[in-house]
Amino acid sequence: MVFTVIVSLYAKDAVEDQLRAKLVEYAQHNVKDSSVLGWHPMQSASDPRKWTIVERYDQESNAAKRRGNADIRAFAEALFVVLESGKDSLEPHMFNEL
Repeated sequence: MVFTVIVSLYAKDAVEDQLRAKLVEYAQHNVKDSSVLGWHPMQSASDPRKWTIVERYDQESNAAKRRGNADIRAFAEALFVVLESGKDSLEPHMFNEL
């Protein structure tokens, strides 16, 4: 069963380009992981500070393993710096696809 994580982010003012660069760089990293079926960062069409990341994994357990990975933690720490409320700006939602 496919496991999907949808994360909402809200960036600080005037850091949209910096956040975009981090997300693009990390998206390229995720392509190399066979457990990642898709990792899609998207910017709101109406608010350039609002972002959504859709992550799709082959199994929930693989998503959990990735959260513990040092590279993932480093990426998250780099994101917190450009988010409006740091870690509190992350709003994850997890789903099992039907």
